[in-house]
Amino acid sequence: MKNILSVLCVCILVATSVVQAQIPKKISYQGVLTISAGTPATDGNYTLAFNVFENPTGGTSLYTEAHASVPVSRGTFKVILGSVTTLTLPFDRTYFLEMTVTSGPNVSSPMT
Repeated sequence: MKNILSVLCVCILVATSVVQAQIPKKISYQGVLTISAGTPATDGNYTLAFNVFENPTGGTSLYTEAHASVPVSRGTFKVILGSVTTLTLPFDRTYFLEMTVTSGPNVSSPMT
């Protein structure tokens, strides 16, 4: 009986460590879209593209993800980065995020 209890405890510990190792690599990102005057963007669905860089200006994108039909209400929006394209960055340093609005109500050219 004692051996069965010991084996059961070991199995629970192993199962717990395996579950903890399966952390999803996703980032919840929220923002406010505004027009040049600082007022909220028009309500509607927008296409947003995200790029992650190692440097604050220039360089090659380390990660790219596009979200089509992101609902924007009073300028606010939210997306889950990693939900469209798997996020594989090691997060062992500082990264810089660029967002581009590629389409939406009254958007005639991409805005960054």
